[in-house]
Amino acid sequence: MDDIKVDADKFDSVLRRMLAINPLSKAEISAKIKKERAAKKAVQKMDKQAKTDPNTTQSDPS
Repeated sequence: MDDIKVDADKFDSVLRRMLAINPLSKAEISAKIKKERAAKKAVQKMDKQAKTDPNTTQSDPS
């Protein structure tokens, strides 16, 4: 029976935290996703450029 009490306490604390978090609007979520995608593309572009650019120096791990 103590297990149920502990689970109920955890559930209650999770619900309280969820209520405390300010929900994001659809526009905010969309902007956040676009920003993450742009950052990912930029990193991929830099990686691709580093692989093809002969002027970049690769550090020798040995």
